[in-house]
Amino acid sequence: MFEFEDYVKTYQKIKSKFGVYSICFFGGEPFLNFKTIKRFVEYLYNNFKVSEISNIGVSSNGTIMNEEIYDFVVKYKILFGTSLDGPRKLNDICRKGDFLSSVHDKVIDTFKYFETAKIKPVVQFTFNKHHVENCKKVISWLKYF
Repeated sequence: MFEFEDYVKTYQKIKSKFGVYSICFFGGEPFLNFKTIKRFVEYLYNNFKVSEISNIGVSSNGTIMNEEIYDFVVKYKILFGTSLDGPRKLNDICRKGDFLSSVHDKVIDTFKYFETAKIKPVVQFTFNKHHVENCKKVISWLKYF
């Protein structure tokens, strides 16, 4: 897991050599390292003009959303991406969450949470053999979604 100093050193090095056009936190569940990510984003806003700060995004499974994370995403206009692999039954075949009866339902709740702030999450979709076997259901779901 990156520490604050790792983020700063990496950012400064890449920015000086190539420029930075966007930053995305991903890998596992990045919000498990929320305090460090928040500190780094605050560092950017405290040390650079807003016009110099890259687009910032996060690829999260959306299952540990809480008020503190929500406020952070809204305040800094973080692009929020998450995975949703079709209807509940198909999504929950491969996506499991500790203490969750349905990852699908939790992700949908996270989407609703963001509606109040007019944030439109980006949805990433993993297509596997279960989707092929249920192609008509997936197509129907995509049209609805």
